[in-house]
Amino acid sequence: MDAARRLVIFPVDQFYAVVGNITLPKGSYGISLTDILNDRSSLTHRQGDHEHRPGRIFLTDAEFYALHDSTRRICKVMTEVFIPVQQVRAVIDVHPERYQGSADKRREAQERLRRSRELLFALHGHAVRGVAEALEVYRKSEQFVGLTGVAIDEEPATTACPSVLEFLRHLGCPPPDFMAVNLKCVIHS
Repeated sequence: MDAARRLVIFPVDQFYAVVGNITLPKGSYGISLTDILNDRSSLTHRQGDHEHRPGRIFLTDAEFYALHDSTRRICKVMTEVFIPVQQVRAVIDVHPERYQGSADKRREAQERLRRSRELLFALHGHAVRGVAEALEVYRKSEQFVGLTGVAIDEEPATTACPSVLEFLRHLGCPPPDFMAVNLKCVIHS
């Protein structure tokens, strides 16, 4: 299994999407996306790359896609980048089947009484819906929350900009079932 975890990042502006790898010291697929983006982004930095503080994520093998034409890859000379997490709307795993997770967290989630709610948010002209824990949405209104059961309302694609699902298929990424969403940076209900 690869040590790097490939992500599709939908930033607030400048680019349609940024695709790249993060590498964590203790296995990239053992920690949830929301944990990485909220508290552990400093683990993505290699020694000497950047001061190790949360708030920026370090990507290698980065690919940038144009804001108004997501079929066009741009900024090809930039392959290693730092992205401030507050400039990120949503993040998807390219290979979600590799995520192992934490047995302790799964057990804790099953033991807790969970009150879930449907959350809808806008992403590149699409309505994205998913289920989140209501208390998490309340507590983390300025941070990333995890959405499960994600469904992206398919909009007709234009020649300049295919739908989000077509873009993900182009990358070899399956339709997401889980997504980390920054509530501070999205219009949501």
